[in-house]
Amino acid sequence: MFKNSLKRKIIFFQLIPIILIIIFVSELTIYLIDYYVMKLAQNKVQYDLNSAHEIYSNEIEKIKNVIRFSSRLSIISNSIVTDNLQKLLAEIQRIRVDEHLDFLTVTDNRGYVILRARNPEQRYDYEGNDIFVKKSLIGEIIAGTQILDEKELKKEGKDLAEIAYTKIIETPKAIPSKKKIETSGMVIKASAPIYDSRYRLIGVIYGGILLNKNFYIVDKIKRVVFGNKDIGTATIFMGDLRISTNVKMRNGKRAVGTRLSKEVFEKVILNGQKWIDRAFVVNSWYITAYEPIFDPENNIIGSLYVGILEKPFIKIKYNIAMIFITILIIISSIVFILSLIFSKKIIEPIQSLEAKIKKVAKGNYEEFVEITSNDEIGRVEQEFNNMIKNLKEKEQALNKLYLDLEDKVKKRTEELEKAKNELTEANKQLQEYLNKYRDLQAELVHSSKLAAIGALASGVAHEINNPIAIIRGNLEVLEMYLAEKGLKNTKEMDLIKQQVIRVQRIIEKLLSISKKKDVKMDKININKILKDICEPLQKENEILGIEINLKLDDIPEINSFETQIREVILNILLNAIEAVKAKGKGYINVKTKYLKNENKIEIIIEDSGIGIDEEDMKNIFKPFFSTKVNGTGLGLPISYSIIKQIGGELKIESIKDKGTTVKIILPCK
Repeated sequence: MFKNSLKRKIIFFQLIPIILIIIFVSELTIYLIDYYVMKLAQNKVQYDLNSAHEIYSNEIEKIKNVIRFSSRLSIISNSIVTDNLQKLLAEIQRIRVDEHLDFLTVTDNRGYVILRARNPEQRYDYEGNDIFVKKSLIGEIIAGTQILDEKELKKEGKDLAEIAYTKIIETPKAIPSKKKIETSGMVIKASAPIYDSRYRLIGVIYGGILLNKNFYIVDKIKRVVFGNKDIGTATIFMGDLRISTNVKMRNGKRAVGTRLSKEVFEKVILNGQKWIDRAFVVNSWYITAYEPIFDPENNIIGSLYVGILEKPFIKIKYNIAMIFITILIIISSIVFILSLIFSKKIIEPIQSLEAKIKKVAKGNYEEFVEITSNDEIGRVEQEFNNMIKNLKEKEQALNKLYLDLEDKVKKRTEELEKAKNELTEANKQLQEYLNKYRDLQAELVHSSKLAAIGALASGVAHEINNPIAIIRGNLEVLEMYLAEKGLKNTKEMDLIKQQVIRVQRIIEKLLSISKKKDVKMDKININKILKDICEPLQKENEILGIEINLKLDDIPEINSFETQIREVILNILLNAIEAVKAKGKGYINVKTKYLKNENKIEIIIEDSGIGIDEEDMKNIFKPFFSTKVNGTGLGLPISYSIIKQIGGELKIESIKDKGTTVKIILPCK
């Protein structure tokens, strides 16, 4: 019984911990895999939704630009002034076809319709109550999304009402509804005022596209976001109704007419919040992202959706979990088998010792236990034989051990105290290494972001440069034409020129992120550069109560790129001047130091301006982040990039409402 019982106990105490470990680790693994895979999927659809939002917003901006430029065509304004309706109709019909608009309408300066490009017979009705027309009658150019009922659609074109006509399909998990037909339509719409040659308001032009069953935008989102892979879908909802989608039903048709699930409808449409989670879409579960669509009066009228099928992610999670659990079971089985082999070597000596102890228990005191080994079992056998005769010796040894115990405790305490001090010092060094590692990691992440954004900026800037050059060239031709006709430039012409120049400057800044400037490295005098920049700025800003003080130490010349260094210093000084101006008046101190031990020079620019919020300090080197109304958010990232490229450092410290200190550290090489 003892033999069998001991085996069972050894097997039990070996097996139970292994089983518990397998269960615990398996559950933990499944949970972590599920969490991180789903988190990865949710992050992806969040980024996909941002891309979809940009595509949708660009479509609105595109239509806004078409209407804006159409409102400024002299042929339209002259046709209204001279009441030449035939000429006006021909022009707006041409614009509607060329610009792929579903409707285009012109009203007079009271809001009454003059002509509709798609439905010329429908005239003289009043559109002044429409929010787009109303705002344009007071001089605004407006664009956005709007829902038009069947009556309004028929005015713009009878076929538009037919396109918008949608049979509602019963959809699982949607809110129950008795409504079977939807006749309203959702449109992207823009309007702009029309002025005569004396800048008098003579009418309004508005137009747009019908989103119902128009798959251009959702297919573009799918193509841009998911590429050629058929793994994701996009949808535009009017209310809770799919009006434009590439989600397919089981029969392979687009799911136009299906509806939004109840839980998503309540969060997105009723509460105006984003949804980033799994959701039931028509007939399958997706990892989804939704955001509300607002009309110009800030009412929620629909939503924009992107999503990825959940099945591939479930399969990934299952495969990873099965592989990990299989490996865990195999390793645990090997450990268990090895444990059984080793336990057998323990059981056999104990069984032999048991038999001999039984003989002694029966009175056979002449048969002592035979010493079978030199390990713990052998020592037990030896101690059994010597137990009685050695008891007194053991007691004496114990007393001696007690006397020595106090000295040993004291010595051990001293050793522990020393080890504690060494451990404390090691922890301090480890913390210093960790801090350095975090700083290097943050710098690496920032450099990676600048490199990625630089590559994107280069492509975008080159693509924009040509259209901007064409626009500017045509503006000059238009100015010459106006001058020949004896007409003066209008405010709009000046505004267009200013904005084109502003766009070109932004493009130049974008290009400066993506490539180093091809400049020769020369010996430069930093003190001289500071004087050259600061003296003109001091004269310009003296009258505003801004003092620029120079305190320049004797520093050596350095080998660097003068143009880039000037650009960085000027950018930082202009930022400092704006910060002081925002406060009213103050000072800017500019200093230089020579860090002899490091063979570097330090430029310090400190101001008494409004400072930077602690939260904003985290983002100041991020491209396109700016707290200024007209800022591009490129100044500091470009400066940071320049300084890093030449082997220097750029550090900024700031206290809100007290001021900012910028340090530029450059190598003397």
